[in-house]
Amino acid sequence: MKLEGKKVILVLGGLDTSGGMFNYLKAWINEHNENGADVGVCAIPEVLEKLDDVDRKIALPYHENEDLKKIYLSLINGTYADKLNDIRKEVEKIDVDFLHFVDETIFYPYLKKIAKSIPHVITVHDPIYHPGQFKKITTRILCLVSRLSYFTSRKLTIHLHSKRNIFPSILFFYKRKVHHHHPLPKRIFNSDVITNRNPIIAFMGRIEKYKGIDLFIDSIKFFEDTYKKEIEVMIIGNGNFNKQSLNKISYPVKIENRFVEDIEFHKFMSQIDVLVLPYLSATQSGVGYLAKSYNKKIICTNVGNLPDLIENESQGYVVNKTKESIAKAINEIIKYN
Repeated sequence: MKLEGKKVILVLGGLDTSGGMFNYLKAWINEHNENGADVGVCAIPEVLEKLDDVDRKIALPYHENEDLKKIYLSLINGTYADKLNDIRKEVEKIDVDFLHFVDETIFYPYLKKIAKSIPHVITVHDPIYHPGQFKKITTRILCLVSRLSYFTSRKLTIHLHSKRNIFPSILFFYKRKVHHHHPLPKRIFNSDVITNRNPIIAFMGRIEKYKGIDLFIDSIKFFEDTYKKEIEVMIIGNGNFNKQSLNKISYPVKIENRFVEDIEFHKFMSQIDVLVLPYLSATQSGVGYLAKSYNKKIICTNVGNLPDLIENESQGYVVNKTKESIAKAINEIIKYN
């Protein structure tokens, strides 16, 4: 995706003004800028307001807190037709070379009208949806409709971060696919160096059952009982988990069980020593790439595309989904670092 001298518009079609996808958008802005592209962004107004380092901004016709059903119906019945046509004219006026949809969106069958004859790519984070990703059957249907529309888009290329684990997704049968690494987020802080303190082992990111928070806690307990080395534990992220289970470990535990804004999240990342991704199922992890940007050691389970995070043992370990494997990896990192 080297686009030196090209005019590129990044499109964030969803309603996410904070958290994962917004940070991912910023990572791509940085990636394309470093590759010499002239970058602009097309997104909802609330996202554009948060982008101080982007000069060219194009607003989508819907807003952050609008009802998804209302937006979708407005796109179907043509209420937004004139506004989308105005956006397309603006894109054509500035002679855009390339459109990059940085997320999959159920609105793509209508937003692709913006592209028309312009080459464009959609980044697919999760070729196979992870458990609990779409709880409503209507959303699942709309996602399928959106993906089926890819096959009728002549100028579209699908971008995947990895060649792993795309079957049995229908995208397996899509011919125009490219593979390109996940962009590394830009660091905000310098990483802390261990001096006269115990190593900090962390679980970070939105807490979901499939991400294995219970396995993380069990692994820390097993590490304490087996290796008897001093560490500190950090759990950062919004979501539900059994906090009482932490009573079985005696290590100091810092918990920030809430949504953590971007800058503060970076600060926490700069302070830790080892990030554990004990996922039970997944495709990829944005938190993992942030840890990689900060040169943190990573321990991840062998699921989805997570092994792509670990190029060699100097970066961390890929392990089985067991407390014994994770605890052993923690011990190996502490022993040699």
